Amino acid sequence: MMAVRYMLNLLTILEYILLYGQRNSFSLLIVSMVNHTSILANSSQQACLVPINPHIHPKVPATKEFKNSQEVADKTKCPQMPTTQFHWDQKTQGAILSAYFYGSFVSHMPGGWVADKWGGRWVVGVGILATSLFTALIPLGATLGAAPVIVLRALTGLAEGVTFPALVSLLSHWTPEAERSLGMAAAAMGAILGSIITFPAAAALASYPGWPSCFYVFGALGAGCALVWILMARDTPEEHPWVSAQELAHIQHHRGRGKLRAVPWLSLLSSRAVWVLALTKFCTAWSFNVLQVELSTYLHSVLHFSLSMNGWLNSALYIGELGLLFVGALGADWLRAHSRLNITTIRKLFQTSACLLCACCLAAVPLAECHSIIVAALFILATTSYGLLSGGESPMALDICPAFSGVVTGITNGVANISGMISPLVIGLLIQHQEGDLQRWSWVFYLAAGMTLLGLVVFVVGVRAEPEPWAAETSDLDSGPEPSSDQEPLLDQHLD
Repeated sequence: MMAVRYMLNLLTILEYILLYGQRNSFSLLIVSMVNHTSILANSSQQACLVPINPHIHPKVPATKEFKNSQEVADKTKCPQMPTTQFHWDQKTQGAILSAYFYGSFVSHMPGGWVADKWGGRWVVGVGILATSLFTALIPLGATLGAAPVIVLRALTGLAEGVTFPALVSLLSHWTPEAERSLGMAAAAMGAILGSIITFPAAAALASYPGWPSCFYVFGALGAGCALVWILMARDTPEEHPWVSAQELAHIQHHRGRGKLRAVPWLSLLSSRAVWVLALTKFCTAWSFNVLQVELSTYLHSVLHFSLSMNGWLNSALYIGELGLLFVGALGADWLRAHSRLNITTIRKLFQTSACLLCACCLAAVPLAECHSIIVAALFILATTSYGLLSGGESPMALDICPAFSGVVTGITNGVANISGMISPLVIGLLIQHQEGDLQRWSWVFYLAAGMTLLGLVVFVVGVRAEPEPWAAETSDLDSGPEPSSDQEPLLDQHLD
């Protein structure tokens, strides 16, 4: 029988497939919602004047070159897109795309604090349920104007923002120290699978019966998953009726938790380790948001990808990341158990590998210009590199402060979300009314590469993956009895 903590990991994967499907598909759906023809017609710059690939643009002759922006807009318009669209310029789109991160920024720390104090089960469940409701209301809001969509996206971020810190807090009760990277990888795997599955699905639904159906379908599925989570999850292994005595003893002995005391807010907020992690996440989140939020617009406006091809490429970006996610998580845990490297060195090794690869790929995108195959390969490599963060920054909250990991995750992810609030607005200002201008987009990618390298420097210079003195708990660890020799193979079997 599967250990209950692994069942919880599978449940986490399912929940995050739906959460990130709701969140990330919007960056593709906005391509279908917005009337790009009118926007490009008013542009004074031209998009890529290259022979069109008939496999990507089946309705355009392969030998045709476009002479002006109006012709680009007319000839590259995807025939599957709905004809009823909204006239939102790049600045308005930036406000809509960034609204999610404003809500998420507000709720991250409270979500972690509530979960640390009272448990994460209901925080996660109610957060998913509310997120699904606000997602389903977006088509109605869009008919009323851009402002209601901005409000609904902010509320979506507010509801979803509590879930990840609450999950980290819950995992600190359930996860032995040697499995921390793997436990965090479950949430990351769900997020990646959500992107892989929902981008093509969203493109298909947007083509027929239309983009509103995407929000209804994702909202209904999310609500169903929230109910499953509430019924099957528990705050601690001690509360779960399915946990065996052997598994409970193993978790209690190896999870490294004692009885909690009040959050030491002054020490926490003045902690160098917390703010080093927060600044690192801000920088890496900037480049990730460029790929996650703005890529669909770039593929449509610059490279003229159809909505269907746009969805499939966005999906392909995350397949490589999914593979490296487990390389990073399992590799870091293996090195921790079998090598002489300390945990700080291991974290820096994986962080450096991820950030250098990502920055190099992003900086090379402008050099590839209109060569769509090369550009697509660079985007895939850049996104793939984020998988290695599962052995770098991702488990750091559990490393430095397992007792208050929910609060620390709320603070650091909240700071990271500031980049999501700012970056769409900055990009909107950089390419306003010039969506097809390669030079303006090159500034976007160079800036993202620079932010990634800045985050790497901060991490390598400032991080120390060791428990903070102020995070010590008031009692001895609640380690249960030492597992007997016949209990360890049980763990090994499930890890296999």
